[in-house]
Amino acid sequence: MKKIMIVDDEPDQIFTAKTILENLDEEFEVVGVGSAEQCLEMLNNGDVPDIIISETRMQGMTGRELSDKLKENPAWQHIPMLFLTVWKDKFEADSDFSGNNHIEKPFDMMNLKTRIDTVLKKD
Repeated sequence: MKKIMIVDDEPDQIFTAKTILENLDEEFEVVGVGSAEQCLEMLNNGDVPDIIISETRMQGMTGRELSDKLKENPAWQHIPMLFLTVWKDKFEADSDFSGNNHIEKPFDMMNLKTRIDTVLKKD
């Protein structure tokens, strides 16, 4: 079983991604959280996923800030991240923050699954 954590402040996005991804691959267990702060709380409680998919721009802590927090903690540095956003600005497109891990909304679910499979196979 591969555990995927989706971090997005839009519940509809979480519901849609969870439903479709779990239907596309029975090996996926998808957990959704509504904020980066909730994500960190779950990680602190030992609920560590195989991959985190995060919206980049959320109320409170952003996806970029969440990524920085993961990199600061040796226990979480290994968790790969994919980033979702409706905004594609030059800074994000040119930075190490996004790179190949940046997916622009609206996104194709098969493409997202392929990206998840690719990232998880590296581990």
